[in-house]
Amino acid sequence: MAREPGSGTWLRDLASEPGSGTWLRYLAREPGSGTWLRNQAPPEAPPAGAHPATQSLQLPCCPKAPTLLRHPASTSLRLRTPTIRLAAAAALIIATASASESQESIRHVVDQKAAWLAFTGTFPISDNWRLLTETQIRQYDAGRQPMQRFVRTGLLRVLAPGVRFGGGYLFAHTSPPEEFVPTVVRTSEHRTFLQFDMNAATGSFAWNHRYRIEQRWLERLGTAGPDSAKHLGWNYVNRARYLARVTRSQGGGGTKNGKSYFTAYDELFISFGRVVRYNVFDQNRAFVGVGHQWSPKLRAEIGYLNQFVLRGNGTDAERNHTLLLAFSSDAPLYRKKK
Repeated sequence: MAREPGSGTWLRDLASEPGSGTWLRYLAREPGSGTWLRNQAPPEAPPAGAHPATQSLQLPCCPKAPTLLRHPASTSLRLRTPTIRLAAAAALIIATASASESQESIRHVVDQKAAWLAFTGTFPISDNWRLLTETQIRQYDAGRQPMQRFVRTGLLRVLAPGVRFGGGYLFAHTSPPEEFVPTVVRTSEHRTFLQFDMNAATGSFAWNHRYRIEQRWLERLGTAGPDSAKHLGWNYVNRARYLARVTRSQGGGGTKNGKSYFTAYDELFISFGRVVRYNVFDQNRAFVGVGHQWSPKLRAEIGYLNQFVLRGNGTDAERNHTLLLAFSSDAPLYRKKK
């Protein structure tokens, strides 16, 4: 592969493999035009005017085939660790989700100010088991109107250092934005979930990857007439979530006792199931903030969270500009055997 003189165009030079009927395509740009010429006879030598620094690379699948010209600077970047591969995959997924926000089907987006207060506990109850507890208070309208309350609990099994698997249960009360409903009525949700998470480090950064599969039972209420706000049953929905988080403390690495740190994460939500028609992309959350490790078992974080939520009709969406204050602890609830 060579670069066309004076342009950013790469010219591909491939020919048929000797002894086979398989033709590999040769592409060249017609001089003075933007037209690509296909299936041209491959030249016997590199095209005149090709970059002088080009070098040849034998095709690995065709040992006897003509060579592929390549600029030295075009060598591929190899992802050398599973963590980096996961981060690259996450970036691709997040980019796809962000593109969905701009779909023409979304016609009504409500921007709101919100405030969330959260506590998460991951308490060791033995060498290999962790008790998960979480509660959050979420408010709309800069903290003046209720948005959601929930409590979550579960058990996590330590499979290896930094790797855990488990599940649990959540109960929530949610109040939708008044822009989307004639009457704001609180609804209930029962949710079970499975979770897999792992920690890794690359250089001076610490990474956390969390995967969740949720089984949700959402309360269905009447919206008009005599059935307005009346309980009509439950809708069952599945949802998959992926969170990628990066942390860097003072001096590098993950959180350290007595040190402040920078953290950022993105979490993508995908819904699926019989009743999911217009909002397969459910929501995305992007957070950036700072934290401090107050003691070996307690830390606090504060920062900005951007939450974009697509409503079930596929045409309404909400974007919540959120101040998030979060506390977390992993203090052990048992005494280790000496």
